[in-house]
Amino acid sequence: MKNKLLIVLIALVALTCMLTLAACNTGDGNDTTATSEETTADCTETESFTESVTETENESTTETESESESESNAETETQTESETETESETDATTEPEVLVFQSNGDGTCFVQYVTDQTIKGIVIPSVSPSGDTVTAIGWGAFADCLDLASVTIPDSVTSIGDKAFINCRELKNVVVPAGVTEIGGACFYGCTSLESITLPFVGASKDGADHTHFGYIFQLESSYMVQSNYVPQCLETIVITGGSSIGDFAFYACEYITDITLADSVTEIGSNAFGGCVGLKAIDLGDGLMNIGSHAFSACWTLERVIIPDGVKGIEMFTFSGCTSLTEVILPDGMTSIDDSAFNGCEKLKTITIPQSVENIGDKAFNGCTDLVEMTIPANVTNIGKQAFYGCDSLAEVDFENTEGWQVTYIGDSSFGDNIGDTTSISGLDTPSTAASFLTYMYQSYIWKRS
Repeated sequence: MKNKLLIVLIALVALTCMLTLAACNTGDGNDTTATSEETTADCTETESFTESVTETENESTTETESESESESNAETETQTESETETESETDATTEPEVLVFQSNGDGTCFVQYVTDQTIKGIVIPSVSPSGDTVTAIGWGAFADCLDLASVTIPDSVTSIGDKAFINCRELKNVVVPAGVTEIGGACFYGCTSLESITLPFVGASKDGADHTHFGYIFQLESSYMVQSNYVPQCLETIVITGGSSIGDFAFYACEYITDITLADSVTEIGSNAFGGCVGLKAIDLGDGLMNIGSHAFSACWTLERVIIPDGVKGIEMFTFSGCTSLTEVILPDGMTSIDDSAFNGCEKLKTITIPQSVENIGDKAFNGCTDLVEMTIPANVTNIGKQAFYGCDSLAEVDFENTEGWQVTYIGDSSFGDNIGDTTSISGLDTPSTAASFLTYMYQSYIWKRS
């Protein structure tokens, strides 16, 4: 509107100038001169007015452009905020239409699949839009959701199907509720970014007899295979919240796991359960543990400290053998036996307190504990096996609380003509340095017994 008025005004001014010039041309010289001067003045004023109007137009245009730019920027910011909010909502969507549920016909249902495989996060509801309780996640329900970084599973879920989260490559942390009793094979196979996982048990089912190894949920069929080839290398933290046992070879050769926590409900750890977990630095055994199988932690090279729960009555053979970084072990009162090679090769173990209740120390129990500097043999100990302290080069003093009645029986190599079975009574054990010399060198190939 402003532009149209300006054009009309300029046209009127131009017409006035033309009429004035025409009038000047019809008069005499003096009139012409005077008129010319007047005309020049009028034209000058007109030019000045035109320039003023033009400046006004420019200012108006500039203001208009500035306002338009501000409005455009505001719209852009609003759009950006809207997109950010949309992305945030996508990260943890709870929209029921993203999930497809299949009813079981009994008031329960399971998650069948997702309609959008590009989702970044999902919160599974405990009740479907139709009112059924969500009790399961079906076979391959979230398969190939490559961008899925987080998932929340409701407490109502009791089973998770085979390959449910296969190839969810951005999934970092998973918490499986305590009420889940079955987890399908290869459930988390291809979850290459997984850093931590919380499970109610280890293997296929709670307290089950088949597929009791950790790698089962990562497509490993047999526990005797190298599990590190299947378990994600970035997976370091494991929390087990239930179950009564950790099976034989359950975590065998899971090389990259660094931290494990067991539930108080776990009463038994099977043989070789954590054997070869060379990256394992810390483990919480819970309070309910009663039995630890042989070789359970053998070759856990980076394990530094272990507290054995009160219910454990013995350390079986080779349980901590080859734990070369182990510096501290706390044994419970009530323990009666430390079996053969239990701490064999624990070269950084400097001190260990043997409980008063211990009666037996097996063959090579502390063999090769090169940093062990002192030891107390409790009064109840009646048997010390062959080479129990052989290779303990730093062991300078051994304090025998009961020095009476000790005899040693030689069981060396008969090929050298040694008198196998010869028994000798021991004296001098009341001197700690002498006792240390007897155990580590002079009588290291003998069985020690106290009558």
